[in-house]
Amino acid sequence: MIISLTGTCACGRCGTGIAATVLAERCHVVEVEIQRKVIEYCIVGGTCVCGRAQRSTFPAGIEAPVQYEPSVLAFAVYMTQYQLLPYQRTAGVLNE
Repeated sequence: MIISLTGTCACGRCGTGIAATVLAERCHVVEVEIQRKVIEYCIVGGTCVCGRAQRSTFPAGIEAPVQYEPSVLAFAVYMTQYQLLPYQRTAGVLNE
């Protein structure tokens, strides 16, 4: 993001009217975004014209009503084993 000149010079000229050059001096702001992404899978059912009930199935690997991806499991291990956070506090962090 380039920050433009504002205010006025000692001579009275407006800062926006001065020809500006980008300088080598920089500041960086690093922001970490942690967000939860939940994917819901719904199965459907119906009856064929022959009278048999049909039902779709969940994708391979989807075996429980709620389950966590490997990245969540790795984060939990990191928090309990490396950061030495108690199990209850780690569960609280994951619930938040």
